[in-house]
Amino acid sequence: VSKAREYAEASLAMAKEFETPRSNGTCELIIAECAAREGNYSEAIRFYDRAIETGEFDTMKIFVVSAMIGKLQAELRSGEPAEHMNLNDLEDYVSNLESEQLNLKLKIFQAEYFLKLDQQESAWKCLEILKGEISVNNLFYKSRVNHLLAQYHERKGDHRTALEYLKIYNSLQDSINELDRKRALLDVESRYQKDIQDVRISNLESENALANIQLKSARQRFFGLSIGFVLFASLLYWVWKLLQKTRNQNTVISRSLKEKELLLKEIHHRVKNNLQFISSLLSLQSEHIIDENALSALVEGQNRVQSMALLHQNLYQGDNLMKIHVQDYFKRLADNLFDSYGMSTDSIGLEMQIEDLELDIDTLVPLGLIINELLSNSFKHAFPQNRNGSIHISLQQREKELVLAVSDNGIGYDKSTLRSDSFGTRLIDALVTQLDGQLTTETYVDRGTTVQLRISDYKVAV
Repeated sequence: VSKAREYAEASLAMAKEFETPRSNGTCELIIAECAAREGNYSEAIRFYDRAIETGEFDTMKIFVVSAMIGKLQAELRSGEPAEHMNLNDLEDYVSNLESEQLNLKLKIFQAEYFLKLDQQESAWKCLEILKGEISVNNLFYKSRVNHLLAQYHERKGDHRTALEYLKIYNSLQDSINELDRKRALLDVESRYQKDIQDVRISNLESENALANIQLKSARQRFFGLSIGFVLFASLLYWVWKLLQKTRNQNTVISRSLKEKELLLKEIHHRVKNNLQFISSLLSLQSEHIIDENALSALVEGQNRVQSMALLHQNLYQGDNLMKIHVQDYFKRLADNLFDSYGMSTDSIGLEMQIEDLELDIDTLVPLGLIINELLSNSFKHAFPQNRNGSIHISLQQREKELVLAVSDNGIGYDKSTLRSDSFGTRLIDALVTQLDGQLTTETYVDRGTTVQLRISDYKVAV
């Protein structure tokens, strides 16, 4: 940012020297953008003002710049936008242009502006107008309006209505994302088919060229060694050209594979976002739950969703879409559970002895859910009445087995009192069966609990 501003200021000095107003305005816009990114909103507003005064911009450009001034003013919470261009001025510009799209943009900008300034009634007036003006087919603007309505009702304390609008917003976002995904897939497929066709044409051309060379060589052999040498040199040249074309074809195919890999990462990213949304819905719902058992069930469900979301996050952030670094994933999972249960590492120590492995997602999904359940049980039952203690997690490869152990030095329990029909117990049993593993539990009253899982059918990513 600092380098960009340095160049923009040098360009501004040159523009002033040659007296070019439009260039002056453009340079001042760049400096304003740099100042805004650095957090210097007052300085950014000053350069935006100067750009409008000196830039000789058209109405559309002035509209956009004025909108930026309004947003920065809202960030500063300094009241109305700049004196030379307030919201009424923007309405006059838009009405003169008679543009439905600009009218929508203006009303959306006004609603965002008033919400940032906490002017709820003014924001509601804009939103009421927008609810009636948005076209049925205009998914983008419908999505933004529903998002603003969710924000408005959340600030008014009407969480139920806010949740309904948030559901509509997410549904519209899914539709928009689905359209974008289909367009991207069609574009990639079209380019892939074109690349294949180009490769085929190139191969045919190369085969024809090689056949022509061979035919000419057969006809001209009787001309002697000198003519043969010339033909041989020509053949080498065409072979070199063929190799060049093949190399180019491989480049095209490699580019297509990279594009498909980007699409897969985007899919994992969106799966993670959807899981995060489900977790947020559970969190929002838990605010209205009074019953402790129901609230505990919601928190546990939210933690299970978070454990799966972390997997997809690691996949799209990593270099390989088929493997996950176990140490990093277990550390993030444990941190999330500490935060969820309000546990402090000062009172409950955590020791992790995780072998440096990269596992396949089919192995790590059930393994992560099992650790989630075991840590949750320790937090809920092993350390009552703010008792201090420690938890130890280990994951090691031993011969042809993967051995997971989770232990604590808590109060332990009597096995005869253990409920075998609880959801957590049944979930762990199902996951152990899925992994074809063997689970053993050792627990003694006032001496802690150790759970060990041995897995022989697991996949190490390559």
